[in-house]
Amino acid sequence: MDQIFEFDDVDDGYFDINSDDEQARRLLSLAVEFMNARGPLTSSDIERFYPDLTPESRNRAFFRDRNNLTLCGIVIERDVVQGVPVWRVNESRSFAAGPVLTEREALLLDIACVPLVNDPEFPMRDELRIALAKIDHAFSGGAATRLVTSTARDNRNLATLRSCMAEGIAAKIRYTRADGETSERTIAPYGFFGLRGKTYMVGPRVDKGGTPEPGSMRTYLVDRVGSAEAQPKIAFEVPADFAIEDWRRLPFQIGPTVCTCEFLVPESQLAELARESLGHGSISRDERGTVWTVDAASERDAASWAIAHGIRPLAPKAVVDAWREVLTEVIAHA
Repeated sequence: MDQIFEFDDVDDGYFDINSDDEQARRLLSLAVEFMNARGPLTSSDIERFYPDLTPESRNRAFFRDRNNLTLCGIVIERDVVQGVPVWRVNESRSFAAGPVLTEREALLLDIACVPLVNDPEFPMRDELRIALAKIDHAFSGGAATRLVTSTARDNRNLATLRSCMAEGIAAKIRYTRADGETSERTIAPYGFFGLRGKTYMVGPRVDKGGTPEPGSMRTYLVDRVGSAEAQPKIAFEVPADFAIEDWRRLPFQIGPTVCTCEFLVPESQLAELARESLGHGSISRDERGTVWTVDAASERDAASWAIAHGIRPLAPKAVVDAWREVLTEVIAHA
């Protein structure tokens, strides 16, 4: 009988830091949100940073995050405005109200934050870029000032879609599929994830009342969104059981599944595959060796991905043929 095991069983040290990494990103996102806020934030504003938690768990997590932010010099306190609980930064107790950073200190901050500013997978990169510019404008030089000089790179469509997600309103988009077909649709942006330097959006089509159309949940490559326009009159709610990680896919899995692939994996590549596959698929061992079985939405993309990661397709025949065709093209070009 084949031996089946999950990739998490591979002890390569990469699966132990996910929670810490997510916490660091959330803390930075919270800090940027408060730094750029024009006023206090409501509980609803805070909830979107904890989309998968119950109210009780969310309160505990936010309490821990506030303590961690206090250690970083950002003191967040509860207040009440017209009977509504809100959260604001206590500027008199926060380091932000202290002396201006020296050029050396600001440069160190720039260097530490530049990877996130340039990381397409970090959803708050534009806000972080603006926050760094606010720090750097008080003195000459600094990496962050140079980072904001080119606004051409800003993705306005992504900004619109993220704003729609935060406000719970639909967006009308013009989207071009991988096969070149372009269409307009009204969608509800439920969430975003990054993969291999690209940003993806997940959500269903909705009608004029904000009701999702059955079977319309899709993953969209934001780069293929030609235009995005907010629809303030169409409100939606993200289902309580929605989790963005359930939709995180490999590049060749974006779209409807067309086949199930089998790849022969050298033992030397197993640890890297465990890291790069995002936990998709399963591993078995038989007379052929170590075999990775995984669904695919594009046969040619699956073949190209296999070549890039040093594994060989065993099935189906269409993927094997595509693998050989891609290799032939590469050799001819070389």
